Amino acid sequence: MFDLRLVPNELAEPLSFSEVSDKLMDQRVLRSEAAAFAALVGSNAYSDFILKNGYRPDPSTAAVIGKLIGQQVRASDGTMQPARTAMERASMSALRRQQKLRRRKLAHVARLCAAIDELAVNEDDPASIIEAISSHEEPKITKNLEKSVEWLCRFAQEWQSRGKQQEARRNSQYPAKSSD
Repeated sequence: MFDLRLVPNELAEPLSFSEVSDKLMDQRVLRSEAAAFAALVGSNAYSDFILKNGYRPDPSTAAVIGKLIGQQVRASDGTMQPARTAMERASMSALRRQQKLRRRKLAHVARLCAAIDELAVNEDDPASIIEAISSHEEPKITKNLEKSVEWLCRFAQEWQSRGKQQEARRNSQYPAKSSD
């Protein structure tokens, strides 16, 4: 078996054919990613650098490119450059907290609407339904009924109060005409 080695210059370590092949494949993949990125959002300094050189920029060059295009870019060492400032990190953290809170509230709304929709379909007398409850459903109902009813009552009060406030605002915007 042959051990084919390519030597770029006298100072460099010899590279095996498989190492060169892997490096060329990595360059092709990286260039195709950069070309796809440029086609999607337009050419910029980062995609141009990768397309021209076939590798990601070193961290200091990546930081300069990132500042030029106004976003972070991946450097050859895998880091995102330029590094975020303390203010940017705090802002991102606050944004993530707001998004988490928003998702939590949307989940509450989804459960509320589902519960109201499901209960609105029930027509039979609750007393007649009790006998149909199985023994494995009983503990769950016992555990959650009081908390669920209490929360739903609080929600209903808030909802009705909101309706009264909206009605008052509408009436103040468009007062009834008096007939003299």
